[in-house]
Amino acid sequence: GYVSRTVKRLVETGLATRGPTGDVSLTEPSLVLDAWRDAYDFRRHEVVRFDAAVRSGAELLQRLSRALEE
Repeated sequence: GYVSRTVKRLVETGLATRGPTGDVSLTEPSLVLDAWRDAYDFRRHEVVRFDAAVRSGAELLQRLSRALEE
């Protein structure tokens, strides 16, 4: 839902276009990235810190992937 609203707004403002098959392209990618950079605030996210007993980052990603699938 959030992505659909974002894409709709980008198209309405002329920052993106929709192709005949529904694909979306940015008309001014650098302008969109600049606007995102100016509005983004990492502090609004909830950061969850944890320790994991794994041997590598790849093993951690595999375990997380399996846990999220369940």
